[in-house]
Amino acid sequence: MANLANDFSSIFSPDSCLGIYRIISDYLSLKGKFDQKDKQTWYFQQGLESNQKRLEAIKKEYEIIRNYYSNTAAQFEQQLVDLELDKEKILKSPSGFTKSVAFHTNKRQIARIEEYLSMKEKEIQLLPIDQYQAF
Repeated sequence: MANLANDFSSIFSPDSCLGIYRIISDYLSLKGKFDQKDKQTWYFQQGLESNQKRLEAIKKEYEIIRNYYSNTAAQFEQQLVDLELDKEKILKSPSGFTKSVAFHTNKRQIARIEEYLSMKEKEIQLLPIDQYQAF
């Protein structure tokens, strides 16, 4: 199984619709600053509490993705089928702002599920975020 411990940047695209690359990069960057607090700017020092909250929010966002990724490929495939059925209903509905929003939301959901399936096919394992290393 592939893992991301040392090389997540070669596995995930910065343009990923899941945002895993950005989440891990942001987490490692902020964590690195905390590891060297004394070398940070005065502004960072003044915002330690706020930066700690941001670090925890990033970690929580990653864990949500990681927990969702624990679904099986069959579950993701069923979700794709359901989303395609929803898409057909949306396309049959009258035009307007609501249809546009629903269509684009559905399209993003399909892209996310397809990305999860692609990761499953590549046997990518999402580790706890604390196990990643800066690149």
